[in-house]
Amino acid sequence: MRIITRLGLLTFLIVVNINCLVTSVSHSDQSINSNSDNPSNLGVGDDSTKASLWRKNNHLTFNLSLFMLSINYARRMNGSWLIGGGAGVGGPLGKMLIAGRHYSEDHGLAYETRDGYTDKILIDMLHVKLLTRYEPSQRWQIDSGIHASVFLHWDSSDDDPGDGIFVGAYFNPMFGWRTIKFGPRILIGNFRGCGDANEFGVYLSPLMGRAIIQW
Repeated sequence: MRIITRLGLLTFLIVVNINCLVTSVSHSDQSINSNSDNPSNLGVGDDSTKASLWRKNNHLTFNLSLFMLSINYARRMNGSWLIGGGAGVGGPLGKMLIAGRHYSEDHGLAYETRDGYTDKILIDMLHVKLLTRYEPSQRWQIDSGIHASVFLHWDSSDDDPGDGIFVGAYFNPMFGWRTIKFGPRILIGNFRGCGDANEFGVYLSPLMGRAIIQW
């Protein structure tokens, strides 16, 4: 529990530092937009006007954790929906919730008899994704899409990690403020490693942060 708390605090501090830069950029953008808008067209109680102030058409986001940096771009298609893609290095630490013989963890679920090894760790090294983002409000961003990555996997059988490839879907709900949000990430798909390690799995990373630039 102490390790998880420390990782959470480190992630929070990293995102807050980047958020300072993001906020200054966003304030500059708001200042330019406010000077170009016609005040007579802004009704104080107009919901569409309020939504237009934060529903920008272009999103540049930086997803961060202790061992990950991912840069993503998305463009608004209509209303609350955006589409885009991204790439990054590293991955957030997490836990395999369910897998087969090789990738299932001690306290997770397994649909096959486990291989008997312990101390299993899986982490992305490089990843790319295509995403759809649903933005129902200023507080929420809910991403889902296709995720492909190269990962490393450790267990008690050897000091050296084995490598592998993941291809599947991901789900990433984020909650917070306009320029900074936090949330989990779930990977659902095929984890293929060396030898006969070819399994369906569900991998949960409980916490990652996001800094957002919009225009």
